[in-house]
Amino acid sequence: MRSTRAHSIAVVFILALFALGSLAFAAVPVAAHGDEEHDHSHDGHGHDHIPVTVPDDMPVPTIDITIIEDPLSGWNLHVLTTQFRWAPEFAGGPVYPGEGHAHLYINGEKVARLYGPWYHIAHLEPGANEIRVTLNANNHGEYLYEGEVIADSVTVYVGD
Repeated sequence: MRSTRAHSIAVVFILALFALGSLAFAAVPVAAHGDEEHDHSHDGHGHDHIPVTVPDDMPVPTIDITIIEDPLSGWNLHVLTTQFRWAPEFAGGPVYPGEGHAHLYINGEKVARLYGPWYHIAHLEPGANEIRVTLNANNHGEYLYEGEVIADSVTVYVGD
């Protein structure tokens, strides 16, 4: 009987936390996709994922990227964030401020979703290559602060 009562108390506690969490994030815009067709082959700029403005009462996520030439081949991208939680398990789900994933663009083309701070880029074209990473909410919308996308970019020069 004691374990059943403890289980009941735990369930009530978890439900109360869920209810409080739902109230805390109720004002955040969320993209509603419903039953319409949605093409993810061009996730990125000029696309219909609704951007997510960081609420005034929440810490603003930051991003800083570095590219390190891999000793064997390609390049290693490191994404350093603050006030941000990687949440690949919720990609495509509801928005919870401060969590999500990132989108990687090389020379303006989206090449990958990032679900953690490290990514190996196997090949870059000769010449200047712009590497850009945006922080994105679970709904794939880019995070915005003061109207600007939270992102960082670097240019990598590759010899012929």
